[in-house]
Amino acid sequence: MGTDRCPRVLVIDDDALVAAMAVAHARSTGYEARAASDPEQFLVLVREWKPCCVIVDLMMGTLDGIGVLKQLSQTGYRGAVIITSGAAPHLVEAARTYAIECGLQYAGTLPKPFRRGEVAALLDSPIDDARPERTIATEFAEKSYWGFSVALRKAIQDSELEIHLQPKVSCLDGRVTGAEVLARWNHPVLGSVPPATFVPYAEQIGLVAQLTDLISAQAVAWLASTSVPEHFTLSINLSAAELSEPGLARRLVDKCVEHGVPPRRLMLELTETSTVKDSIGSLEVLTRLGLEGFGLSIDDFGTGYSSVSQLARLPFSELKVDRSFVGAMSTSPRSATVVRSIIAMAEGLGLTSIAEGVETADQLRAVTEMGCSSAQGFHLARPMPASRFAAWMHDWESELPHTFLRAQEDGARIEP
Repeated sequence: MGTDRCPRVLVIDDDALVAAMAVAHARSTGYEARAASDPEQFLVLVREWKPCCVIVDLMMGTLDGIGVLKQLSQTGYRGAVIITSGAAPHLVEAARTYAIECGLQYAGTLPKPFRRGEVAALLDSPIDDARPERTIATEFAEKSYWGFSVALRKAIQDSELEIHLQPKVSCLDGRVTGAEVLARWNHPVLGSVPPATFVPYAEQIGLVAQLTDLISAQAVAWLASTSVPEHFTLSINLSAAELSEPGLARRLVDKCVEHGVPPRRLMLELTETSTVKDSIGSLEVLTRLGLEGFGLSIDDFGTGYSSVSQLARLPFSELKVDRSFVGAMSTSPRSATVVRSIIAMAEGLGLTSIAEGVETADQLRAVTEMGCSSAQGFHLARPMPASRFAAWMHDWESELPHTFLRAQEDGARIEP
C-alpha cells in the first residue's frame, strides 16, 4: 500500500486494548490510525474520515464481524481490508473468501496475538483491485439495453471485434504450448468494451453464434498464416448458449477446412457451469466435437457444483485450474491443497492441466512443483494483439532456458 497511497487506517474491535495496540502499531509504521468499537461508529468513520485501509475483527462478542464486512461492501468501499481473528484457520479462510466475493480488497489476515512487524508488512503490501473496471461502455449498456444491443449487432456484422492472444507456457521447459483467444472490441465512441459486458448481450439477443463464427474465423486464419510449431494450439472460448447449437461442429470444421488447419490445433474451452444446464445436450455436442478432432477444455475448474461428475462423463482433454485458487495459494493452505489435488486428478485422468491467473514467480514455482503441465497469466505475458504474438514468441523462445528460469526466480517477463 505505502504511506503515500494509504495514509489512514481504521480499526474495529470490541476489545479496547487490542484496538489500541493495532492503532499503535499502524502509527509506528507511519500511518494515521483510529479505532471504532461498534459498527455504526465504524461506518460513519469509513464514510467521513475515508480510511484507505480497515482492520476488522471477526469475533467481537455481541458484534458480528461478518456483518461488518457485508455492510462495508454495500458502501462500495474500495480500500484494503485486513481481517484479524483468533478463530480456527478454516473459519478465517471462509471469512476471507466471503470478503473477496463481496468485492472487498482483501489485504491479508492478522492472527491474534499479532506483532508490529506483521501489521507493517500487511500495510506495506500492494493491493490489486480485482473488481471489474467500470467503463463508459459498461454504463451505457446498463442505461440503454436497446442502444447497446444495436451497437453490438453492428460491430459483429462489420467485423469490428478482433482477437488478442495470451500465451500458455510449459511448466516443464518454458516453451510456448499455445495461446488463448480473447475477443476485443474497441468502439469509436464507447472506447474499449470489456468481454464481460458484451458477451452476455450477445447471448441475450441471439448473436452468440455469429460472435463465435467471427472470433473463430479470425483465430483459424491467424493460425494458418503464422509460423508456429505443430504442437501449438489455439484455445477458443465457447458460450453456454453454444452448446444448444446443433450446427456448431460443422461450422467449426468448415473454417478449419477452408484454411487447411487440422481441428486438433484448436482447443475449445467451456466453463464448468455451462456444461450442466443441458447435460444430455452438452454430452451430444461435446462428443461430436471430440470426434471431429477438437480438443476440449473445462475452464474455471473447481468453481461449480459438479466438477468431478463433469470430468467423468464428458470427453474433456484439458483441465484449467481456476485463477481464484491459484491466486490464493500463498495465503490459503486450503487453496494450495485444492490446486495440488486438481493437478494430480488431471494427471490421473490423462488430462493436460493448465494453471490460469499465474501472476507471481512464487505461483509459477508452486504449480511447477505440483506437476502442472502449463501456466498462463500476467506474470508470463499479458494478452496481446494477434499481430504481435509471433514476434513475442520468437523473443521468448530465443532466450530459453534463461528467460523461463528468470521468470521463475525473480518475476521478470518479456512484455509484448
